[in-house]
Amino acid sequence: MQQIDFPQALYERPGTAFVADFIGTSNTIELSIDRRDGDLAVMDLGGGMRVVAADPGRAYDRLQIAVRPEKIRIGPSAENGGSRISGRVVERIYLGSLSQTVVETAGGERLVVHELNDDDEGPCPTPGDEVVLSWHARHSLVVSDRSAEPQPDAEPDRADADPKEARS
Repeated sequence: MQQIDFPQALYERPGTAFVADFIGTSNTIELSIDRRDGDLAVMDLGGGMRVVAADPGRAYDRLQIAVRPEKIRIGPSAENGGSRISGRVVERIYLGSLSQTVVETAGGERLVVHELNDDDEGPCPTPGDEVVLSWHARHSLVVSDRSAEPQPDAEPDRADADPKEARS
């Protein structure tokens, strides 16, 4: 049992990466915090590109976030203050009422984007096109946080070892 809640809450606010993937499609991104900007944790990618999430308010240096495919936008209409990340279109699949676009970022992550197929939209990106993806900070769902503290050593120091264990 990972999380108990109403269906909409499970989808919109998953507590773990497992729940985010289990309930619908989700993109997971490892966010290494470069700076904190008010109540936001920010990973700067250079050239105006960045990934932004709500800061959980603890001394963590990395977060794992989930972003739903329908929350990501392709193109120059990026949200000010939100996430912006560039990449290359790998695949675009027409699924009737929507299209699914897979974009590979410079960091090697593959992000899935779902867009409604509206007749009013301009030209669609095709494989090989360079695009910018954007989403609002509130759509970066923190599904786990990782402390900056070092991990314990696998082997205890000899000075700390139990003398009974040394004899066995």
